[in-house]
Amino acid sequence: MAKRSIKFTLETKDNTIANNVIGVFIDNSIKYKDGNVFVVIKNNNDEIIFTRENNEYKLELLFKNNSNTFGTYLLKEYNKLIELNIYTSVLKITDKYIEIEYELNDEKRYYKLEIGEVVWLKY
Repeated sequence: MAKRSIKFTLETKDNTIANNVIGVFIDNSIKYKDGNVFVVIKNNNDEIIFTRENNEYKLELLFKNNSNTFGTYLLKEYNKLIELNIYTSVLKITDKYIEIEYELNDEKRYYKLEIGEVVWLKY
């Protein structure tokens, strides 16, 4: 289990969110907290499963290069599940970054996760 610095950016038509966090790398997954949201990015070779979850919702998206896929958005309070349409135009996975250009319900989005150096925490 290695901890590394991570910088992520999410661009939508209305907003850009960027943040620096510490991520935990286990097997083929990256796990980190974005405020009160727990994020898991699982790399399955040619596809990414992206999950964001907190007490209110769970969002799960599947990205595969040049492919139409589906995702789900669960509103926990109402136990309501909404299906999402995803088209991934670009999916790049390297040792240094993950880059995804996609359309979520016909809205273009861009996500990039940059992987930094190993972080040594003091006890």
